[in-house]
Amino acid sequence: MLLFHTPLVDLINRIYSLDADRTGVHLKASLTSAGAVGFDAGVQAAAQVLGLSPEATSELQRKTAVQASSVSATIATSAGSIARSTGTSPNAPLLQGKILWVDEHPTNNLALSNAFQALGITVIQSTTNEEALTQLGDASFDVIITSMTRGADHENGLKLVEALHSKGITVPVIIYAAQWAGQNAGKENQFRVQKITNEPSVVYQVVLQDVQAARKKEVGRQQG
Repeated sequence: MLLFHTPLVDLINRIYSLDADRTGVHLKASLTSAGAVGFDAGVQAAAQVLGLSPEATSELQRKTAVQASSVSATIATSAGSIARSTGTSPNAPLLQGKILWVDEHPTNNLALSNAFQALGITVIQSTTNEEALTQLGDASFDVIITSMTRGADHENGLKLVEALHSKGITVPVIIYAAQWAGQNAGKENQFRVQKITNEPSVVYQVVLQDVQAARKKEVGRQQG
């Protein structure tokens, strides 16, 4: 199990600066020269901790930059909206929630993972179905994100979904995969999942909806 801490948690915070104005809190979705340096330093630090080769580090930088770019506008809009609606102070976490992310290559998801954690959402990384099911037995989660291929098994994500249903686990599932999602987007009912996508910004939006819905339900139970 991998739980990303600093310096990884700081990665998105180095890209986007949090400011307060008359309308509330908003995120600047612009990469300043200083922010770009911080972004690169964050990836380099992560690569060093993981013991990646120079070639693997370069690939990690590329993937993380692409993912960060894809979610930037969504982050700016959603974070500002959340802060204004909740009256959150500039330095406080905007949301509380927990994601279980199942992917044998968790470094592929650095940008999104840190974007969530910058909002106060905990991201627990599992690399196998077995590990994920153990995590689900030990803690509660608001949403599960899973890749499709793990090792030589190109339908491992579906096997996880089947295992969840067989155990009566009703946590919303997002299948976040490249080629497979491109071929199967829109078949959520068939595969009994909440969302199938290969778009980071879609993952970001759906997760925020799930976390907010879970908090509203929790408040309702407490008030009831």
